[in-house]
Amino acid sequence: MFFGPSTGYEYLTITDNASPQENILVYSTTSGTLIGSMPFLISGTNSGNEDAAIAVGNSVYYPSTYGYQYPASAESGTSIPASAPFVGGMQRVDVLSDGSGLTMRWQSQAIVSAGEPRLSLADNLIYTIGLDTTTGTYSLITVDPATGGLVSSTPYGSAAGDNPLQMVSMISPSGVLYQGTERGLLRVEALVPEPSTLARALTGAPNLRTTFTKIITRAEHTPWPRLFQNLRASCATDWVERYPALVVAKWLGHSPMIAATHYLQTRERHFEDVVTGEGKAAAQTLPGAAPASVHICVQSKAAATSSDSHDYRQRGRKHVIVRNDANRCGPKETAVVGGEGLEPPTPSV
Repeated sequence: MFFGPSTGYEYLTITDNASPQENILVYSTTSGTLIGSMPFLISGTNSGNEDAAIAVGNSVYYPSTYGYQYPASAESGTSIPASAPFVGGMQRVDVLSDGSGLTMRWQSQAIVSAGEPRLSLADNLIYTIGLDTTTGTYSLITVDPATGGLVSSTPYGSAAGDNPLQMVSMISPSGVLYQGTERGLLRVEALVPEPSTLARALTGAPNLRTTFTKIITRAEHTPWPRLFQNLRASCATDWVERYPALVVAKWLGHSPMIAATHYLQTRERHFEDVVTGEGKAAAQTLPGAAPASVHICVQSKAAATSSDSHDYRQRGRKHVIVRNDANRCGPKETAVVGGEGLEPPTPSV
């Protein structure tokens, strides 16, 4: 496997097939000299590999296939030893920045890879098929290449036909992963990015909006217009329903007036709560809800009669919500209000 930090062809890596301890070898493609040798995993336990390595930049990643059980029809010849349990494992080795030797970054005995792993540079995750050797369950797993830690695991089957037979997967430009198995082909697509994936992708990115938009598009969702402003607005609205407006404004770094003018939103369920009379109960049962000491009331244009419907249009939405139950909250006329209005005249007004 060729790899390198500049052209991608500065180095060549192989394993030496030694027994009982294999070694990871890295050569310079310019001079042909051995840059370094690193023992691979644990001798006599999982020090064996027949898959291609992942190699990118200055790093190589080798999974263990020692003891992997193939179908009888796929086996030929003898092996040494004749049999061994499959326990998996993976190891990362880096070439030193000056090219003078190797250093081991991590070993993981928890990664039991039944397929040939692939590294996605788009989200910086290693994808492979994991095997639970106790239950026989196969799962799509993702691994953090920086630490070797397991990021996610999604089971898909435990039958003999679900065996990926150490075959390599393919990741399409749209982010769909295809994995062959003994009886067919798997198509795997993420519904949403893993939170840790999103955090890693955004950390240090030169343009957060561009990077975030690409992640949303790969998940086959449509990015919002004014993405970060709308995220801020929805967050502010969520918080202000639980905590005092002054506190929320301080967290977000602006005044309550700015929040009310530019960020706080009205939602459909607010109308439903008023109509059904459940608003007060909902506020009382909300965890951490602040006392409703201040209410700002906004009245829409009145309907011609109490039985007419109101046309509630939400800016930024493509549909119109028409309520036909405005008569349920119509006023009851119990007295005639005089020309002076509700308040009596005072000398100071």
